[in-house]
Amino acid sequence: YPFTTEHGPHGGLVMSNWQFSANRHPEALLDGLSQFDFIDGGNCEFAALAFAQFDSAGNVNVSKFGNSNPGAGGFIDIAHNARQLLFAGTFTTAGLQIETDQNGLHIRKEGNVRKFVDSAEQITYPVRNGIINRGQRAQIITERAVFEVTAEGLVLEEVAKGVDVRRHIIEQMEFAPVHIADKPRLMDDALFAH
Repeated sequence: YPFTTEHGPHGGLVMSNWQFSANRHPEALLDGLSQFDFIDGGNCEFAALAFAQFDSAGNVNVSKFGNSNPGAGGFIDIAHNARQLLFAGTFTTAGLQIETDQNGLHIRKEGNVRKFVDSAEQITYPVRNGIINRGQRAQIITERAVFEVTAEGLVLEEVAKGVDVRRHIIEQMEFAPVHIADKPRLMDDALFAH
């Protein structure tokens, strides 16, 4: 898929941090109105998005959490119109410290704030409704686990080598996944290579 954001660049490489919304070496730039016509027309079949909270009802929140109120931006349009959604972020936040080596992932200090919560502070997009009513597909990818979002709830598919499913995943969630494989697949070692 070529990279784009709600700000209008197409192609090139999406920048990160304070440079987000810019693409390095874009092939085209659209104005905001044309870009949202493009998005709302279903032309972004795959969307990789962040998440601040994901709740037990299958809702994602990126717009209001704690003292932060960044708003939804183009998130709702993008999430609603994509066929496949990928939500990426850390499993916990506010102080999380991790290290990686040939033995996998090591959680040195757990984050103080859980992101998998019973009820999101605000519903930015109802992911599970999109799956049930509109045939969307969705995954959540963190540094330690990969979940498939299904009509029934979260299914734990993969874990990082070095992660204890009970201590590092289940006990860090306010709700349990609907299914955990007896032996979840291990995330690719190349993801943790230095």
